[in-house]
Amino acid sequence: LDSHYHTRLSQCSSGIRERISYSIAILKKPALLCIGNFSWTVDPHGRRQLYRLIDGLRKRGTAIAITSVMNSYTEILCTKIAVMHEGRFLHIGEPQKIAHAIAAGYSISMRIKNTVQTPGGVTSKVYLRLTAFMEKTFPSSKLM
Repeated sequence: LDSHYHTRLSQCSSGIRERISYSIAILKKPALLCIGNFSWTVDPHGRRQLYRLIDGLRKRGTAIAITSVMNSYTEILCTKIAVMHEGRFLHIGEPQKIAHAIAAGYSISMRIKNTVQTPGGVTSKVYLRLTAFMEKTFPSSKLM
């Protein structure tokens, strides 16, 4: 945010305004931090910075409530999540358990381009990361 120190807030991008808002919110080290529509307008670099900041706050004991329709970061930041539909909680618990409960009976098909030939066969870093993620997130999944 240093590069925007002398810039009027109205002239900053929505992503910078959001980062400033989070900065102001954590100045007094709150016991509870409530965040709505989390990181919609922040660029990928700023989003990673926010994730690290929030993770650090959580590890220091700050309770963090995030409301959002995006769930791509729940496994990274949340120790518990709640899935709400039409004003009612359908699931409450750890992200992996919720993902397993919701994903039961579903299948995912993916194709990976740009594979690399290795002595053990065709593989890539993307494939290894993907299989590790799937095995961790969906422990009862079958990878074929």
